[in-house]
Amino acid sequence: MRDKSHGRVWRIVHQDSKPYKVVRLDRGNSQELVAILTNDNMFWRIAAQRMLVENKKETALPFLYKLVKDKSANSFAAIHALWTMDGLGAVKTGSETFQVVVDALKHSSPAVRKAALQILSQEGLTEQIIIESNTLNDPDPNTRLAALIALTSLPASENIGALLLPISNDPTIKNDLWLQKAVYAAAAKHQSGFMSAFLKENPNYKTPLDPALFKREQVDLDDAAWKQMPLPKAIETNGVEMDGIIWFRKTIDIPENLAGKKAMLSLGPIDDTDIAWVNGVKVGSTDKDWDTFRLYTIPAGVLKTGKNSIAVKVEDGGGRGGMYGKEIDFFLQSGTSKISLVGDWKYDVEKIFRSSTISPFQDASVAEVFMKNYGSKSTHVETTTSVAGATIIKIKVIKNEMKYDLKSFTVEAGKPVEIIFENPDFMQHNLLIIKPGTL
Repeated sequence: MRDKSHGRVWRIVHQDSKPYKVVRLDRGNSQELVAILTNDNMFWRIAAQRMLVENKKETALPFLYKLVKDKSANSFAAIHALWTMDGLGAVKTGSETFQVVVDALKHSSPAVRKAALQILSQEGLTEQIIIESNTLNDPDPNTRLAALIALTSLPASENIGALLLPISNDPTIKNDLWLQKAVYAAAAKHQSGFMSAFLKENPNYKTPLDPALFKREQVDLDDAAWKQMPLPKAIETNGVEMDGIIWFRKTIDIPENLAGKKAMLSLGPIDDTDIAWVNGVKVGSTDKDWDTFRLYTIPAGVLKTGKNSIAVKVEDGGGRGGMYGKEIDFFLQSGTSKISLVGDWKYDVEKIFRSSTISPFQDASVAEVFMKNYGSKSTHVETTTSVAGATIIKIKVIKNEMKYDLKSFTVEAGKPVEIIFENPDFMQHNLLIIKPGTL
């Protein structure tokens, strides 16, 4: 209860059928406040935890240890105790508090194990602790998720990378998108060991071509495996909840009287960026303009009698995306002859930036997706010498990560340097060369 006239905080505690005892929380001693962490009222538990932390009651630590170790106590009490220790700043490597948190990784409650992982990932977690606790194989998916995420806070390890490969093939992982993403993130941190283990199991593996290199606009492309959606309509309206790059293709019949003639391709507005081809010939593009009507000229000689291919590459940076205009604005026209483009189009996703419904692992394993994205990346500094005698430094962008493949390089002062900057990413990147101490 609260005494509103004086702002005092009180708590009535009932102990083992004994008479009620009144405790002033703002004056309660450490043992009394820790006892309240076991109460079934969460408001009072949080209030007691706050007061322990705000008043820096380090004298409460022995009672908090006991609460975490007490197997008969409610799991929420142990969780409050762990976070109170963390709030007191007592979880220091090598301390008794640290060991209590490490031991909590084997607590019977998965929620307690998860809290311990989250605390240790901020202070003192090691490869040995993770392996000995076996939390990477925890039966509780939330705890296992926390363990995998905790791996990203550790230094890169060949051993952990190798451990992640069999984990990535675990059926439990394969059936849980969040666990798959966590394994992928952990593998990215420990990529050398992960890739080495994968190549050891798959010695004949070859990194597939970057999807961006596929010529999806070519006329004779085999698109039998592509899916279909009715257009014009936003991709989200069609059930494809994603931001990224998506391709559309449609085959139309052109009568003999229009073959070879100049024509107009009208696609209405497209969100956000697009490039359009007709029979493999680029006819137009628009960059980052979601509400402008796309009216592209098809040069004379491109259209032919019979089957003709239209391909449109669309990049959606966020929110609604795709060819979403009105049916009346969706056509191909030459002279007075107009052919409607309304109806089913084939589509294929090249790259996903964000998605709530499409799994990047739906057609391949975590390891296969990882090798496709990381297998061809180099982590060494590539230096050569040019004909003019300048040291050549090659720097590349790591796609989808807003990073470069080179963090630093060293050259001899006073000698010429040539920097070759390569950007295979979909977005623009900046490279600044500045003198230290200048703006």
